[in-house]
Formats: sequence, C-alpha cells, structure tokens
Amino acid sequence: MRKSSLVFNVLALAATPALAADPQADVRQIVETFRAAIVAKDGATLRTLFLPGHDSWFSVDSEAEYGRRLRKDPAASRVHPGTSARFADSIGGDRGRVEETFSNVKILADDAIASVHFDYVFLADGKPTNHGQEAWQLVRTGDGWKIVSLVYSVDTAPPDGAP
Repeated sequence: MRKSSLVFNVLALAATPALAADPQADVRQIVETFRAAIVAKDGATLRTLFLPGHDSWFSVDSEAEYGRRLRKDPAASRVHPGTSARFADSIGGDRGRVEETFSNVKILADDAIASVHFDYVFLADGKPTNHGQEAWQLVRTGDGWKIVSLVYSVDTAPPDGAP
C-alpha cells in the first residue's frame, strides 16, 4: 500500500505544472526578455510576454511633460492609452537602433501574481527619447508569467546625467 501511494504521489506531481522555485527570478527573466526583444527588434517575442486577449497599456505624462504639452495644445490629454501589439509593431518596424534600460528594479511576487516597478530610459540610436518610471502587473498562467498591465510615466527632457 505504501509503495502504491508513493507511485501515485510521483505521478500526481508529474502531471501538475511545477511551481516556480523562485517567482522573482522568473519575473526578472521576463524583464530581461522584454529588454532583449526591444534591442533585437523582435516584436513577435514581445507579443508572447502579454496575456492574450487582455491589454491594459497606458503612458502618463510627467508634470513637466504635461506642462509642455499644454503650452502647445490647451486641450492636451495627460493619459495616453496604447496596446502591447502596437508597441510590438513599432519596435519590429523601427529602422534605427532601439533600447530600453532599466534601473532600480523592484519585484513583488508570490506563485500566482507579481508586480514590477523600475526606472527606465528609452534610447533611439543611443540617445534618450524619453524616461520615467514603469510598472507592470503579471499573472502566472499555465504557459508561464504574462504581463496583464503596463503603465509608464513619460518625460522627454533629457534624464539627469544624459548628454
């Protein structure tokens, strides 16, 4: 009887998706895959990082950026919806060199949900185009971690220390 229960337990474990030993490391790998896909201009890989059928993507102007927009257009909006597909298409179709750098990455995760928050600088041909903070919400699916929302602040003024 004892041997059969051991066999049953081994078979049950084999049929169950393994829980991540370190969800933070898994999520950190998603962040790295996102960064590498931008550099490689790999829109197809970027698309795989998001939960299919669900897209919550917004950029929000920093106070300084919003002030600059309002001076040009008094009816300017501060919040700008987008989509992960549109971003993937723009990266895949970009002719120049693009990169997004991340610093001060903070991850909170259990075995089902995670959040990531970091400072970013987006570069085109090695020059900063915008910077700010970015936050993601992720869920762990049967196919691994997927981003369900992405929101970031935008400032087009050169970041501190930039040429």
